[in-house]
Amino acid sequence: MSPGVDAAERCDGPLCLSVETNAGAITIAAVNRGGHAPLTVAVTVTAPDAEVAGPGRGVLPPGGRADLARISWPGGGAGDWRYDYRWLHGAPSARPDPVALYVLPFDLPGAQVAQGCDGWMSHRGAAGQAVDFALPEGTPVLAARAGRVVGLRMDRSAGGLDRAQMGQDNRVLILHDDGTVALYGHLAQDSARVRVGQPVAAGEVLALSGDTGYSAAPHLHVEVYSPLPDGGRRTWPMAWDTAAGTVTCPRRGTTLRR
Repeated sequence: MSPGVDAAERCDGPLCLSVETNAGAITIAAVNRGGHAPLTVAVTVTAPDAEVAGPGRGVLPPGGRADLARISWPGGGAGDWRYDYRWLHGAPSARPDPVALYVLPFDLPGAQVAQGCDGWMSHRGAAGQAVDFALPEGTPVLAARAGRVVGLRMDRSAGGLDRAQMGQDNRVLILHDDGTVALYGHLAQDSARVRVGQPVAAGEVLALSGDTGYSAAPHLHVEVYSPLPDGGRRTWPMAWDTAAGTVTCPRRGTTLRR
C-alpha cells in the first residue's frame, strides 16, 4: 500500500480490510462479513518512519469490526508504508471436545493412510496432526463429524509439487460445536455438494476427492484446527472410529477400515 489511500478496501472471502485516513493518521480496520463463524485476523505493518499503534490482531464475530492498527508520522505528513495480513476461520479459544469421535470420511471398505501425523512431506508444525487418505479421484468425501459449512473453495484445477501450489487446493471447512474447524483439502474442482451456511451431519457427502494444490498423488487431507492469535493455526488429534476400534494419529501405510 502507498500513502494517500483513503477508505480503500480489500476483501478475501468473508474478511474485508479497510484503510481509512483521518487527521493525517491511517487506520487499518477489519470486518467479518460472513454470517457463520468467527474470524481470527492479524496484520503486520511495515512503515519505517512511522509510529504504529493498535493490537495488530483480533477475533471478529460474524458481522464484527475491529481497528487493528493506526499509523501516524511524527510532525504530520506521511511516508512509505504497507501491510500484510493472515486470517483463519475460528477463534483461538476453541478446544476440541475430548470425547468426540470422527467417522472415516469415505464410503469405501477401507483406505490407506498416505501421510499421517508428523508426516515427513508436509505434516510438520502447524499441520502436525493432519491425516492424508489415498483416495481415487472422484471419491465422495464425507463429513467426519457434524457441524456447519463455513468455507468453500472450488475453483482450482492444478496440482503438483511446485511450492507455489502450497495452500492452493480446493477445500471445504466445517465449524464444529466446540469451535474447532475441520479442513477437507485437495478436492476436485467444482465438486462441492454443500453450500456455506449449511449444517451437515457426520457421514454427509461434502465434495469429491481430487489432486489439487500441493499434492504428489490423488488424496484427501483432513485436519482439525484452532487458529492462533497471529493468524497461524494449531491442529488437534482426531479419534477415528474404525472397525478395529478408536485409532488416533494413524501412521503412513496403515489401512483404516469402516
